[in-house]
Amino acid sequence: MNINEIANRIFLNFNEEESKKVENEIEILNKEIAVLNDINTDDVLAMDMPFELNENTLRLDEAGPVLTVEELLANAPDASENYVRIVKVVG
Repeated sequence: MNINEIANRIFLNFNEEESKKVENEIEILNKEIAVLNDINTDDVLAMDMPFELNENTLRLDEAGPVLTVEELLANAPDASENYVRIVKVVG
């Protein structure tokens, strides 16, 4: 079966130049597939996912020592009325 018969079955019409191009592309594709068929995959296990999903890699939160408000304010460079004062960063 030639390329024009196949093209007609799927409602395509190629002129002579286009059919030559398509035949060349199909020939190249067949050569590439032949190379893949030569690869030995006998000892290779099938994979359903080609990469690992990085799920559940976050650490669990663990409660640790907590500073009191007084200790926190004592460490702050500027504090007023139980609040830490910082430089305004939004115009």
